[in-house]
Amino acid sequence: ILFPNPVDDVLYIDAVKGEEYEYQLYNVAGQLLKSGKFNQDQLDVSSLTKGVYIIRVNQSEKVFKIIKK
Repeated sequence: ILFPNPVDDVLYIDAVKGEEYEYQLYNVAGQLLKSGKFNQDQLDVSSLTKGVYIIRVNQSEKVFKIIKK
């Protein structure tokens, strides 16, 4: 689902056509940094500093670890 990982500037989601995906992005301390919807299956993460982040998609129990390089 989420690629590339590690990510430089844009994170993509392998989406079902026509489906909208919401996200919540957290730092490793669990603080919510950003939330919203993927824009055309893309999420701009260029403003993040290098490090590890946790992202939850569509308020599910499943979370993903992403690395910003």
